Amino acid sequence: SITLDQERCIMCTRCVRFMAEVAKEPVLGAFGRGQREVIDVFPGKKMTSNYQGNVVDLCPVGALTSKDFRFRARAYFLTATPSVCTGCARGCNTFLDHFQGVPYRYRPRENMDVNQYWMCDIGRRSYHELYEERVSTARVGNARVAPAEAVRVAAEKLKGGPVAVVVSPVLSLEDALAVMLLAREGLGAREIFLSGRADGEGDDFLLRPDRNPNRKGVELAAQAFGLTVRGWNDLGKTKAKSVLLAGVEVPVADDQFASWLGNVDAVVALASNDTPVARAAHVVLPLATHAETEGTFVNFEGRAQRFLPAYPGRDDVMAGWYWATAIGAELGLAYRYASAREVWVEQSKRLPAGALGDFDWDKTPRNRL
Repeated sequence: SITLDQERCIMCTRCVRFMAEVAKEPVLGAFGRGQREVIDVFPGKKMTSNYQGNVVDLCPVGALTSKDFRFRARAYFLTATPSVCTGCARGCNTFLDHFQGVPYRYRPRENMDVNQYWMCDIGRRSYHELYEERVSTARVGNARVAPAEAVRVAAEKLKGGPVAVVVSPVLSLEDALAVMLLAREGLGAREIFLSGRADGEGDDFLLRPDRNPNRKGVELAAQAFGLTVRGWNDLGKTKAKSVLLAGVEVPVADDQFASWLGNVDAVVALASNDTPVARAAHVVLPLATHAETEGTFVNFEGRAQRFLPAYPGRDDVMAGWYWATAIGAELGLAYRYASAREVWVEQSKRLPAGALGDFDWDKTPRNRL
């Protein structure tokens, strides 16, 4: 995934040293002598490291470029917004580079307590989910409808009987708090089911097996409202007539779960991507990604980290807290919120004392997120 323009190289050997000393995969070396010296891969070796993208960031002359980004955009046209990687539970600090509402790449942002100066390639490529196969309009069945109408239909379907609330740990803490409020006080739920991306392989550097950025935050939000957190395998045992999907990331094949949803009377989905799971829902509300809204993720260590909106969502796209609040209003709840900050100020009081250490939403400097 890395291209070397040898004519630009000044033989600083930063890439060689990174692969040997940081990535612990010494596959690069300096070959030849004098004016014929070049950087190359050792014979019989390949650049397969999950951290090879970092050599692009540390190359001082642009000799090493990423095939994923190469020739896609002029770097000086891009705006860099401080963000947090959602590729795993580590929560690496990043810059999201974007232009006219389209994300083009992630770059690591220094945080010595989380990711130092680096990030893995799985995280780098995760920006594709921010714009590919997106849900941008509210739907009832296969028909586009006004957001207010979709919310009305969603509330009508959910109040018909027992509801299984399925929450993805890709949601922000603020989204999760609003969804838990809706589940407890609007739908009378006593438990939630945790979904999310399936686990993968981890390593002893940055990448965690848990591929979800906010599992800890969702669990804390459920605890704040006295909701029992049930595992994914327990969902098949539920006798609920309706399902609320807060996020459509699931740890099994999408088609498999979509088939199971076909046996449920009513399915309402807050969906950012148009997956088979989203298409199986009776009502779909377009969900903003972390690039389109602000909020907080809590990583596997319990560290709360804020992220900022890079660009506005298109068409009907709104944050999870917005949709949860709107459905709650249709069900008679008195809560009204106009921003993620208002959700945090009002509902974070319910979180267990000291759960987020000394984190303060308002006192996080924007230039040091």
